[in-house]
Amino acid sequence: MAKTKGLLVFWPFLIGSQLLTSCQQTQSAKPSPRGNAEIRTNSMDDDKVPMDLWSPTRRRANASFYYLTGEYEALNRNMGKARKFLENAYNLDPNPFLASKLIEARANEDVEGGLLLAKKMILLYPRNGEIQLLYGRLLSAAGQFDKAEQHIRLATQYSPQQVEAYVVLLQLLQAQQKYKEAVPIAKDMLKVSPEFSEGWIQLTRLYLTLKQNKQALEPARRAYELDNNDPERVHLYAVVLDINGDSKKAVGLYEAVLRLDPTNDDLIARMVGLYKQLGTLDEALKMLQNTEKEAKREVPGVRLQMAFIFWEMQKFKEASELLDQLAQRNPQAERIVYMSGLGQERTQQYDRAVKTYQGFDSSSEFYVHSRYRIIELHRRAGNYDQAMVVVREVIDTQVDRSADFYSLGANILGGRKLYDEAFKLLDEGYEKYPERVDILFLKAVNLEKANRFDDCVAALKQVISKEPEHAAAHNYLGYLFAEKGIKLEDAEFHVKKALEIKPDDGYYLDSLGWIYFQQGNYKKALETLLRANEVVPNEAVVLEHLGETYEVLGDIKKALETYGKASKAKMEDKDRLRIQEKYERVKKKIS
Repeated sequence: MAKTKGLLVFWPFLIGSQLLTSCQQTQSAKPSPRGNAEIRTNSMDDDKVPMDLWSPTRRRANASFYYLTGEYEALNRNMGKARKFLENAYNLDPNPFLASKLIEARANEDVEGGLLLAKKMILLYPRNGEIQLLYGRLLSAAGQFDKAEQHIRLATQYSPQQVEAYVVLLQLLQAQQKYKEAVPIAKDMLKVSPEFSEGWIQLTRLYLTLKQNKQALEPARRAYELDNNDPERVHLYAVVLDINGDSKKAVGLYEAVLRLDPTNDDLIARMVGLYKQLGTLDEALKMLQNTEKEAKREVPGVRLQMAFIFWEMQKFKEASELLDQLAQRNPQAERIVYMSGLGQERTQQYDRAVKTYQGFDSSSEFYVHSRYRIIELHRRAGNYDQAMVVVREVIDTQVDRSADFYSLGANILGGRKLYDEAFKLLDEGYEKYPERVDILFLKAVNLEKANRFDDCVAALKQVISKEPEHAAAHNYLGYLFAEKGIKLEDAEFHVKKALEIKPDDGYYLDSLGWIYFQQGNYKKALETLLRANEVVPNEAVVLEHLGETYEVLGDIKKALETYGKASKAKMEDKDRLRIQEKYERVKKKIS
């Protein structure tokens, strides 16, 4: 259950086919288990420029090679290698473009390091808009908003055609609630790029925030005209017309929104967010009710908006009733029918929900989603055999995501400690989908739960042989060794490899700290475990390990305090009992 700490990601990861071809033709590449090529320069260290490349006539060409190789490594998310290659490229041919690429790579490894590098590059290239923008973004990430604003404004000045700089500046100003200052920036951006539909939406929302509803009409209209098949733009224009008293035109647009099937979760959240921006949700409901009243008929598009608002207000009964009505009258709108099933779940009409979900056949885009929901309902009710019948149905149907249901079924079986059945299902899945290493990894997890240590280790090694960059497998293997106090050097290697792939992962740091503990290096263990606790605070196992380390180091009060926090964290009952025993043991020492 690894979770990664957020990084400021700049790399687009959409390198053109020419770049990849160029990289692959530059030298021979050895295929990796995932089908990607890992570039190795002939007799070169990754982070050193051979002396024969320093010839003045070859510097630029060789800089291009290092740049392409660095971009390729970034494509494969090997940011450490990417940074080293880009450093070599910049050293051979210093220029603002390579400087900006180097800043991006450094920031993806370490935001603070990227900030320091950008500060130096600003001195070398003070009139370069891209570098000013990168520096501003990094300052913003560091919470230095005033300085960030200053440098991003310079980016718009030095690179006035760079729309990204305006977008970032608008985000920064709005985050600081500087809405009036943001309006002229949005206007300048739209002068540069009048076809930028998202820019017109931003300007509309700024006017709405400032309660300048009439001024919002023109940018809302422009956004709508640029893309009248986008439900968000249609909805925005409908709301702006509605609040400006043109409910007749607004009704037609609400109906258009319904026809466009505007019901993915992100879009619903943004539509509800717009109502919140205008005032309270109760006020939004009144506005929609008045709109329908003036239409003198039942307007399905308006009712859908009301259902969204009821749902956000957690008035699930009202939302479910509206969704049921809409589903009955619009059976072809599959997403609305699916949402009516969710509403039935929320109002504990479980049998109705199952029946609704069963209405989707294998040709529907909601087939897989509906089967997930049916399985979950059966599982919650303790009807495990019925849940497994649905798992088998989806597997046999062989739709796009059938492979996922091997893991889903194995989790149900493993949760009931029916490990042999789980292994049989996973073996079947892996044989059918050998590219799905996650199925093999799940088998390893279940082998460990079944106390088959050697088989678990063998399965994890097989995962790593198939996918050498599988961070979770490296961490799991290292932690297993650490728990038993064996092969601690191998354990350290695997967990450090996991951290190389996913730096600053709190759970991987915990594993490393526990390895240091088992090695008797308690001070290093304490330092690492404290870092883990910063990344994943209130995690029971991390706190337990931290408590044990304090106890061994003789800081009994800290140990007691940490065990106390651990005992209050979320965990299984058996883990809570173990931690509680440690707490009581240390408490007696103090007494």
